[in-house]
Amino acid sequence: MCIHIPDGTMAKVKENKHRINISRVCSAALLKEVEMVSNLPPMLSETERLIARLRDDMQKQHVESFNLGVKLAQAYLSRISHDQLSYWGSLVFSDSKKLVLPEEVDDYIERCSLERKFKHPLHRPSFAKGWLGVMKRSWETVRDKI
Repeated sequence: MCIHIPDGTMAKVKENKHRINISRVCSAALLKEVEMVSNLPPMLSETERLIARLRDDMQKQHVESFNLGVKLAQAYLSRISHDQLSYWGSLVFSDSKKLVLPEEVDDYIERCSLERKFKHPLHRPSFAKGWLGVMKRSWETVRDKI
């Protein structure tokens, strides 16, 4: 077996080689590393399961929030004005900018949250994507026909 030792380290080793058993040090270091690595798989598999579960939870939260945005936007369309639809349909989504919803929609979301009607906490950016997607498609559909 060949190993590479950086020049700076090798210079220091050469200065003290009469005091160091290089083979024993390398063997001990390798054994220590093997022991450490062999203890990782159970921890890694637990961590991988945790990560997978958390990702799944987050995905469900995003999907539920997006679907709620779609549902509430579709319901809101039945009473929306031309100016409101033009406004909502022209907005560009931004994760960094908080979407200010109509008061009645915000009140509904707040009430449902307090009553724990959602399986997951509302993820506002996902909700906004669902809401704005409906508004944008609706505006594009009716804009030229009004």
